[in-house]
Amino acid sequence: MRARKVRTDSRGQVEMLHRPVELEKDTLKNILFALNIHGGVRAWRNLVGNFRTAGSGFVQCGIGGKGASDITGHVCTSAWPIPLWIEVKRPKGGRESKEQEAFIEERLREGCAAGFARTIAEALAIVDDARRAAELRLKGAA
Repeated sequence: MRARKVRTDSRGQVEMLHRPVELEKDTLKNILFALNIHGGVRAWRNLVGNFRTAGSGFVQCGIGGKGASDITGHVCTSAWPIPLWIEVKRPKGGRESKEQEAFIEERLREGCAAGFARTIAEALAIVDDARRAAELRLKGAA
């Protein structure tokens, strides 16, 4: 978290003019940590974009192209691993783009664990919902 602006009062004490703002990168870091200590989940940062090289070229990186989620990985179940896609937004004010919504909807149709998360609890709920759905499919096939 960082404060937007601060000032010093007459006694030399620093005071914040605005409340601290939690940045998306902080939320992302916390969610990634929580996912990776949550049993049976492997997750990593999916940095999507074009980057200028030291020369005059560009390098494309990331999986999924425009609209792809910030976090990818897999959720282990008793039957098979489920692909994981989580788009992280900051707790207050983060908005989903149309490309991100389309990407998440497509992953859900494919049977992946996917969704938007603003908190650790929301990210873990995506994982737990995917596990429950896999177990139900497995019981239905038996």
